[in-house]
Amino acid sequence: MATLAALVLPRVEAHGYLWNPRSRSSMWKAPAYPNVPTNYNHNQLFCGGASVQQANGGQCGVCGDNYNDTQPRENENTGKYGTGMIAAEFVEGQTVNVSVIITAHHKGWFEFNLCELTNPQTFESETCMQKHLLE
Repeated sequence: MATLAALVLPRVEAHGYLWNPRSRSSMWKAPAYPNVPTNYNHNQLFCGGASVQQANGGQCGVCGDNYNDTQPRENENTGKYGTGMIAAEFVEGQTVNVSVIITAHHKGWFEFNLCELTNPQTFESETCMQKHLLE
């Protein structure tokens, strides 16, 4: 199992969400995933806001949560929205079309990383996320 993460750096102030493949925070918006928790703030995974991120030395949780939240954070695997439901599967070498919905543009860019979860009962680490930056 791998986790796809979208990062907006260096400071996150975005309002948007990963639409395809569906992020775990946005799965509730699709009828194909009827038994996942509703996250009405799925487009606000901006590390707790600019002032919180600044207080945390620019650090964010790997899935956009406040860095200082207790792990697993809500949007990490095993967290409130990390239910283990798989939104999509891909094979090595496959081209993946990714769609992001921006609800309020505050500049920035996206980077997509893969993290192989060898244990589905644990959450993702920053080290794991940094291993596989997608082109």
